[in-house]
Amino acid sequence: MECDICSCSITFRDKVSSCDRCDYDLCEKCGNGAYLDREPCIVFSAHGDTCFGESYCVHVPSSKGALLFGHMDNASGVYAMTSAYFTGRLPSQRVQCQVTYGEEKAIQGVSYCGARDVMSTLIPNDFVAVIDVTGVGSLAVNEENIRAAAAGKLKGHVVIEKVRSDPVTLALLAHLEGKCTYVNGVPYDDGKDLDCAPYTYETNYFCSDPQAVEDETDAYNETQRHTVFLGIPTNSGRWGELESDGDYNEGPVFCWKKDIDAMSTMVVELGNIFVQQYERILRSTEFSL
Repeated sequence: MECDICSCSITFRDKVSSCDRCDYDLCEKCGNGAYLDREPCIVFSAHGDTCFGESYCVHVPSSKGALLFGHMDNASGVYAMTSAYFTGRLPSQRVQCQVTYGEEKAIQGVSYCGARDVMSTLIPNDFVAVIDVTGVGSLAVNEENIRAAAAGKLKGHVVIEKVRSDPVTLALLAHLEGKCTYVNGVPYDDGKDLDCAPYTYETNYFCSDPQAVEDETDAYNETQRHTVFLGIPTNSGRWGELESDGDYNEGPVFCWKKDIDAMSTMVVELGNIFVQQYERILRSTEFSL
């Protein structure tokens, strides 16, 4: 095999794969070579556990399917990822969809156990996209917006957080078909026609979630070079007898169906962009990974 850094020959010493020229050591978890001899994959990770003993999610009556209410952390993320999978439009190779456990609560003192199980099968160049909810809201819950959403007049929105500044991650996101409207909280115009864009999104180099700053991305960052957090907006508000303060860790919240659908679309896009463009993106960046 070739070294990731300098392309010279890699030898195996004990359980660590080492490069003779630059002293670069691959992670011990994959040093036995079981997972090294393959092309990089894109991995979508959504935790399936919840803060609540019994969780639920329902379409809001009278919203004509436009609005959901319930324990959306992380029902919305799992739903979006599996919906993308069942479209049949994801590549059959080099794409993984992982439902994890142990995100909400440490197990025997170990945090993010499910993510760490996935990490044990990855190589450093695998791209990991964590799908979860975010407390960054997208649209006020009111009758006008419900009517517009039900009529298909509003775009779904995704909040991208914890964007690492490595050139591969930035290049992959640049290929998205959606329209970027904010960068680090500042209005932004990427020049795309809003009417033609399938959804809108915003990017943040930090965690913009007012409810929580820790998630599975932090675990994956321990071993992976390319990671990003894809957030489905949750919203506070009141509709009939249903009411939420927007804290998805404390109780039910509102989610727009269009935002969940936008996430599914983005997952399909990223899967195809990665498989089709990854090698070209590597060649176009200043790093040889």
